[in-house]
Amino acid sequence: MQQVTSITITQAPVTWKLTDASGLQLQFTAPSYLTGTSKLPYAFGPTLRLRAGQSLRISLANDLVQTGNINEDAHDMFAGPMDTNLHTHGLWDANGVYDQNQTAYAGQDNIFVVVPAKKSPSDPAATLAFVSDLKTQHLPGLHWYHPHKHGSTTLQTSTSHGAIIVEDDPFWLPAGRGLCGHLQALLATSPEVLLDISLLFFKLAANPAKYIDSPTYQYVSNASSPTNPLCCSGKHGYKFGGAMTSANGTDILLVSGAYKPVLTMAEGVWYRWRMLYSGAKGWSTFRFLDASMQNSQRCEWLLMAKDGESVCKLCTSAAKQCF
Repeated sequence: MQQVTSITITQAPVTWKLTDASGLQLQFTAPSYLTGTSKLPYAFGPTLRLRAGQSLRISLANDLVQTGNINEDAHDMFAGPMDTNLHTHGLWDANGVYDQNQTAYAGQDNIFVVVPAKKSPSDPAATLAFVSDLKTQHLPGLHWYHPHKHGSTTLQTSTSHGAIIVEDDPFWLPAGRGLCGHLQALLATSPEVLLDISLLFFKLAANPAKYIDSPTYQYVSNASSPTNPLCCSGKHGYKFGGAMTSANGTDILLVSGAYKPVLTMAEGVWYRWRMLYSGAKGWSTFRFLDASMQNSQRCEWLLMAKDGESVCKLCTSAAKQCF
């Protein structure tokens, strides 16, 4: 596939809406990424693809607006909901910072840098030119990028993120070592499917005392300092509602931006599923079902890696055998 080593994105308010035959199920507005030129919204992405030894570059602009002051005296809280930054998950990357008080961006991955929101819609957007240099020994695999500004991560990550794919390298699967040649050939012929799995939280805790650890959008929005202007009262013009938000609400799982999508597979074909899970403080269970909605006995799974690190036998050209 074509390599993509640099992207331009803008974080801005995007309204998500889900309807079916029975009417409006969900409508909410959240920080999401727009493309650099057309400014079209991404349900997830865009995806970066590169090889070990290359550099990835992300040009980020923050078009979110935040009014009101942050309560700097509060401890361990949601704060600055429209401020943002960038962080990569899984990459073997220098952190680019030597002190938590270092706020000037010096390259690589620094979660303490803040890209502030605008004070008014007419203000210019703050920007960040993010760069990460991959080592030549970097393992192949799936990684991802997302906001990690302390105080706003929970509000932003599930609707603002994208995949980073470090391409396969024969160094890690030399054909002359054990089963590595067979696995290399299998990967080369297996159709690749990127599954971006987002768990969105709208279900309120039955016990209000447990709200403090809740990732629920309504709770985090109202608990933020200042409150999230995109949710949920409609005061700032952003509608929030639908059947999934009534009563205590319902959590929702999206796969590649779609609700209950259908994936078509051919029998006897191995597929390479790259699965990116962006749910904060939540778990999801995956099963293969047959036409009668029972567990299928005709599908095989092979878990190859988690967080970009192999969990099966790994072979390198420097090794005398697989290990």
